[in-house]
Amino acid sequence: MKTMQGRYEKVLRSQVHPKELDIINLCVHRPELELVQLSNSCKMVQRLTFRRRLSYNTKSNQRRIVRTPGGRLVYQYVKKPKKIPRCGQCKSKLRGIQPARPAERSRLCYRKKTVKRVYGGVLCHKCVKQRIVRAFLIEEQKIVKVLKAQQATARVGKKAAK
Repeated sequence: MKTMQGRYEKVLRSQVHPKELDIINLCVHRPELELVQLSNSCKMVQRLTFRRRLSYNTKSNQRRIVRTPGGRLVYQYVKKPKKIPRCGQCKSKLRGIQPARPAERSRLCYRKKTVKRVYGGVLCHKCVKQRIVRAFLIEEQKIVKVLKAQQATARVGKKAAK
């Protein structure tokens, strides 16, 4: 009971309209009614109008309420979050590339979209290193196979000569 009285104590001290006083008394003596807060019930609320035609709350139509310097409340349309570019192989974030929406990315300059490296802007440095090492080892294996084949033919040639 004391907490309810404490909540409306501030309102009781200020100048209150007789109708509002009745509401306050109801709130204090009958807390089970849970009436709407007094400050909101008697205030006129400024209406907000959409700036665009779309009225549904879709992903592309997210809005934020902003107070202008003139004191008005208006809707400010929020853009979708930018996606951070990721590696095509290991899905880690790519460094040095600016996150942007697809249309915005098409307008970005070349150096903001890539990194000066093989597969720059597509694969991370670790995956590129892995590919280079793998390609090198495969080439080495091919050379070893050729050398073994040459040695085998040389042995067969020596045995035939004996």
